[in-house]
Amino acid sequence: MKRLIHPVDLLALVLAIGLAVVAYAFVFHRTPVPRPVDPLLGAELTVEFPAARTWQRDFPLPHRVVMIAEYLDAELVGEPVAPAPGVVRLTLRILGRDRQRPEGLTMFRTGIRRGDVIRLTSPDETVTAEVLEVRKPGDDT
Repeated sequence: MKRLIHPVDLLALVLAIGLAVVAYAFVFHRTPVPRPVDPLLGAELTVEFPAARTWQRDFPLPHRVVMIAEYLDAELVGEPVAPAPGVVRLTLRILGRDRQRPEGLTMFRTGIRRGDVIRLTSPDETVTAEVLEVRKPGDDT
C-alpha cells in the first residue's frame, strides 16, 4: 500500500505554515509607535520670548488660537506677563483632541520639553520662544 503523504513532507509543510504565521505576525501585527502628541494634549506650557517690537509685546491677540511648531493648537491661559523689560512670558494650554486639526495629531512627532525652542504662530505673527515649563495633565508639580 502506498502512502499519500510522507512524514518528512508533512513536517516540512507544518514548519512552512508556522514560519509564514510568525512572519505575518512580525510584519503586520507590531505594536504601533506611540505618538508624542498624546501625553501633551491638555498640557500647559510656560514660554518666554524677547519682545523688541510692539506687536511682539501684544502677541498673541486675545481669543486667538496659537499654533505650536506648525501643528499643535493652543490657547492663551491668563494674561501675558513681562518678567523683565523686553521679555514676554505666556502660559499656553494645548487644546484637546477634539479641537486639534487631524494633520496636527498625525504629523507632530517631536514632543516638547523644558529648554526647547519652539515656534509660536498666530494668524498674523510668528515668534520663537523658549519653553520654561511643561505641566502635563495629572502632574501634581
